[in-house]
Amino acid sequence: MARIKHLHYDSAEMRTLKQSSIPAAIMASEGTHFDSAEDASVFFARELDHVKAQSYDVEYPELTALHLFPQTSEADPGAETITYYTYDKEVTMALGSHIVSGYGDDTFVVIDPNGDGITKRVGCDGEIVRSVSPDDTYVIKITVLQTSDSNSFLQNKFNQDQKTGDGMFPVLIKDLRGGMVFSSDAGWAVKPSSRQFSKESQNREWEIHTGSGILNE
Repeated sequence: MARIKHLHYDSAEMRTLKQSSIPAAIMASEGTHFDSAEDASVFFARELDHVKAQSYDVEYPELTALHLFPQTSEADPGAETITYYTYDKEVTMALGSHIVSGYGDDTFVVIDPNGDGITKRVGCDGEIVRSVSPDDTYVIKITVLQTSDSNSFLQNKFNQDQKTGDGMFPVLIKDLRGGMVFSSDAGWAVKPSSRQFSKESQNREWEIHTGSGILNE
């Protein structure tokens, strides 16, 4: 049976993508072939819509079930099993054409502005002078499982950046439960994540610095 091609996308997301430099960056990526920036925008919007519709299995540390599943007595006394569904990761992160997957089991993304925002100085006569920082760059910390494919993507981008200086990628982060959207035309991995190995699966944290970024809520 032939698989039905996914065609739906959010038109507002497509317009936002088209107005950014993300389509051009995607078109310049190896292995991608698009006739125009509009085609790339539609493709990426479809990818975002497709991510919304699917679920990912997250590996959690052992002996943490009681923290994930509520303890209740609502089941009938004769019940032998209780089935419980949870969907706790509703944030989409795209680094270029790569969709981040395999989020860590705790806080998995932190977005911090670099600048001082709007500061003030108060004179002796009570006059207030405000200063607006021109620094609109950001620091993003992403935590993923050590089995996540995103580790290979970020490591390869870091290696590429060291060799050719061409390892940057656009960044798009969207909270699907609310209205938060962060985007930047340029991001890069600062250094490889630290590696830890044990009998249990470990998390890996990546620090990404960006150029000028836009954060809307």
